[in-house]
Amino acid sequence: GDPTVTTYTVYNLKPFTEYRFRIQATNDIGPSGWSEESNSTKTLPAAPSSTVENLKVTPITRTDVRVTWNPLQVSDFNGDIETGGYKIEYREVTDFPSPLSSSPQVELKGVSISEVVLNELIRDKNYEITVIPFNSQ
Repeated sequence: GDPTVTTYTVYNLKPFTEYRFRIQATNDIGPSGWSEESNSTKTLPAAPSSTVENLKVTPITRTDVRVTWNPLQVSDFNGDIETGGYKIEYREVTDFPSPLSSSPQVELKGVSISEVVLNELIRDKNYEITVIPFNSQ
């Protein structure tokens, strides 16, 4: 390598995780000893890294349904639990699907929320319901 290099970028680290680093010089003779550990540094928070599981929809009335799911582990919110929550998007299933951007949605703040009731759906229609974990990252 280039003997004048004084920086190195490490990729694919986990978000919101503490790291310390050591370096070692190498030349034709061989490697040096390892340096002292660096000060501790923490990577930045990131968007949630997994999806909800065990999504269930249960009818309550002819126009209302209860949607339940297993909330993500707090660690899956990657360091930003303060702004974390779940976005529930729902749209009627038709032969000509509308873009999801035009679908109604409910935004729930709180990483441990695991259910919502959707009211005033159209009777005798099928709906596609999506639960998306989010935070401000």
